[in-house]
Amino acid sequence: MKNEQPPKQAAALTQEQREIAVLQEYKDQITDQLQEELRMVAEKKGIIRGQGTLNREAIYDARHNTFLVNCEGTLGSATLGDLIADVSLGSEYTLSLDSVPPELAKQYVLARAKTRIQQLYNRQVALQEKEKSEQGGKLTRAGYFEEALKDLDAKEKGTETHAGKQFEQDAVHLLKQIQFDIPELGVEVEEVNVVQDMDEKIDFIVKIHEHHRGVQVEEEEKVLGDDSVFGIQFTLKWKEDDLKVKQNKIDKSLHKGIRTQVDDVLLVTVPITCAEVKKAHEQWHAKGCPPGGPVKLYAQEVKLKILEKIVDPMRTNSVSNEVNKIGSRNVIEEQKEKIEKYFNAKK
Repeated sequence: MKNEQPPKQAAALTQEQREIAVLQEYKDQITDQLQEELRMVAEKKGIIRGQGTLNREAIYDARHNTFLVNCEGTLGSATLGDLIADVSLGSEYTLSLDSVPPELAKQYVLARAKTRIQQLYNRQVALQEKEKSEQGGKLTRAGYFEEALKDLDAKEKGTETHAGKQFEQDAVHLLKQIQFDIPELGVEVEEVNVVQDMDEKIDFIVKIHEHHRGVQVEEEEKVLGDDSVFGIQFTLKWKEDDLKVKQNKIDKSLHKGIRTQVDDVLLVTVPITCAEVKKAHEQWHAKGCPPGGPVKLYAQEVKLKILEKIVDPMRTNSVSNEVNKIGSRNVIEEQKEKIEKYFNAKK
């Protein structure tokens, strides 16, 4: 009788592989939950419950088309953009579908599911890249993704302490609020994964929907719905040498050819100090993390400057310092009164 060989044992899963499998299960659960929530929204029955680190009830105010939220005993107002943007900070809201308009509830549950899945996907990518780098002996790169996982934890728990990362997070928060609260500005923001951040020098992506208005052209020459897609790299550094280093890194990534489909990568500076960013975060936590995030506490001129730099972007050459306008829009100037009124209503 031949000696029978024992069956080969399947290779044991690494810790990263086990975590990735769990993340995939979570993503599937979010998708299933979204389908159920969309059914509830269509039937206008039931309650959409917050499942974040911090959860509050949001009562719809039909008169002002906003929401009332009880925050540490103080009743404040929140916009749809606030509710959606806050998900990335771990703050979620409970909505009663018998009073919230279906179109608003639908936008909320769709955007909430997208943010949750993006967070899980980003963690999944970081784990995969960490394991691949370790196996390839690229320990420095593996260490970067180890730190990236810690950064993701801090971001989702609202405990980030690095001013530059706080500012980047706040800028995305502001743009997401604007995307849903002032859709006529044509701004759409998309967060990037850790690989895009590291290899392509992109903090986040902004799509600018071009609106051709007030101009009469021949029908065959008319172009509608043109979009510009920009990768954004923020910096709080203002020294010329620091800016040149940042710009050179961006130029090198463009020269190598980045995988993300963007028209350009812009280096954006805004007149705000690290101390001011940290102060906004400290005050936000002291107030009980009210709707709107720390960016709500930024000076109005800073928020306007963020929008101006991104919605009507300029491209500065790092060597010649020549500034070029990208596109022909001056949307922020045109809509300045509406934007200022929007900010004032949220004070």
